[in-house]
Amino acid sequence: MVRKGIDYDQILTEIGEFGPRQRWLFMLMWLPSAASAMAVFMYEFIAFTPKYRCLVPSCEVADPSDYGSLFVNFSIPFDATSGDWSTCQRFRALANDNVSCFDSNFNHQIEEDCQDGFVYDSSVISSSATMDLGMVCTNDWKKSLAQSIYMLGMLIGSFAFGYLSDSIGRRSTLLITTVVLTVGGVVSAFTPAATVYFPVFAVCRFISGLGHVGVFMMAFTLSLEYTGSKWRVFCGCLIETPFALGGLIVGFLAWGGVRDWRSLQLICTAPWILMLSFYWLVPESPRWLLAKGRLVPLEKEIETTAKWNKRNFPTYIFTQMTHNDFTASNQEKQDQASFLDLFRPWPICLRTLNMFYNWLVTTLCYYGLTMTASTLSTNIFLNYTLVILVEIPAHFFCIYVMNVWGRKPILCFCQILSGVACIAAGFLGSSPWLQVTLSLIGKFGATACFTIVFVYTAEMFPTEIRSTAVGSSSTCARIGGILAPQVAYLGSLWAPLPFIVMGGSAFVGGVIALINLPETLGKRLPETMTEALDLNKPQTKAMMCNLPGDD
Repeated sequence: MVRKGIDYDQILTEIGEFGPRQRWLFMLMWLPSAASAMAVFMYEFIAFTPKYRCLVPSCEVADPSDYGSLFVNFSIPFDATSGDWSTCQRFRALANDNVSCFDSNFNHQIEEDCQDGFVYDSSVISSSATMDLGMVCTNDWKKSLAQSIYMLGMLIGSFAFGYLSDSIGRRSTLLITTVVLTVGGVVSAFTPAATVYFPVFAVCRFISGLGHVGVFMMAFTLSLEYTGSKWRVFCGCLIETPFALGGLIVGFLAWGGVRDWRSLQLICTAPWILMLSFYWLVPESPRWLLAKGRLVPLEKEIETTAKWNKRNFPTYIFTQMTHNDFTASNQEKQDQASFLDLFRPWPICLRTLNMFYNWLVTTLCYYGLTMTASTLSTNIFLNYTLVILVEIPAHFFCIYVMNVWGRKPILCFCQILSGVACIAAGFLGSSPWLQVTLSLIGKFGATACFTIVFVYTAEMFPTEIRSTAVGSSSTCARIGGILAPQVAYLGSLWAPLPFIVMGGSAFVGGVIALINLPETLGKRLPETMTEALDLNKPQTKAMMCNLPGDD
């Protein structure tokens, strides 16, 4: 049995902090990270809104396929603002029989709403949920609502699966969340093509959101809990890279020819099914086993890790001790704290509110910029790929810069960079590629901020409320995710408006971070509230998180 007072970081110094065993397990966690990204980013294609117009019964059948027929010139009004045919109005026909398709049959003084359905341009995407469920014109709000419902699922899932993983373990929760994610994706792909089935689609999006956040949380948590403390910044940043790769896979599938939304949904579900085998491939978190007093499987995992890493089994750590003694000792270590402790004393309250806001606007900009990719220029596939691809250098930027320049200046810089780039992009619609470039800069900043806030939040709060601080901040991030589709929808009112809202919010986040947040670089993790309050004082302690290989 494990000797009283031993923690897992001490054990790792004997069996290896990031040896072959941990590297193998870390690489396995890339699949759930990528899978969760595919779940959220595929919406850009499965809910793509193509060009569309009213169906004209006098000139075409009920299931037409020709968006650009010649009769459109005299049956559909021209919209000077968009430079294309009107999407939601048509000229009133004097007769609706199918032999009256000529100019004189239409009253060009009277426009009416589409009453017989729509015709879609299938040259970019052959079919989408937007087309099948009629999420256009007076129902166009449903598209952003469905994605907000997805984010609501993430909000609830972050609570539910966070608690569940602490209760039954990370591995079991990963299995459950994988099943939830798979069920949501498969059922969604078989939603019938009719407007009345939008609630079914929305419920599937909610279920997928639940599964997505649970899968990623488990991948992130296991990546950190398998490894030693000095590798946590490295692993915490690098586990975001397969998230970007998952987004790229979705883009490449759609760009490569999978233009039917149901097929794309099912193809993206395949890796999720493969993840069901992880219950037998990956071990339970040794830190969770230690915390729960599951000493027999813990000893087995330590022995396996030592063997993989070619280290000696640390027999001196193990001694005879009853399970009850261990758990009683463990209970003594736990500090009692509540959510309200995040708001007292006043300096901690300001720190909490500051990070709540920064998490919210970071998520708002991150998802908002991704959702507006299709509006930046004519090639949605290229735009989407660039917006996702820019995340990879942002992650590596954080790995190496956070431990050189510090957390606070990098967060301020990246928020302000994202804000200024977004605002500028909003007013450059006449210069598509300049707008794309500025949007990419904004996405780079938002992605970097996303990586920074995870580490930064954990470092500025004392041990007794650290998990509460990170969890509550993550909840605020989900609120930003819920708002992101609605902010993107504002573009239908005024094209620059989403960029102004996102950019202005990010700029404010950078400014307030500069005002009252402490720098945590080179300072030990605060154990008590007093130490947390003292973070603003100069210290010369060794860095809490070094780059891999640093001492």
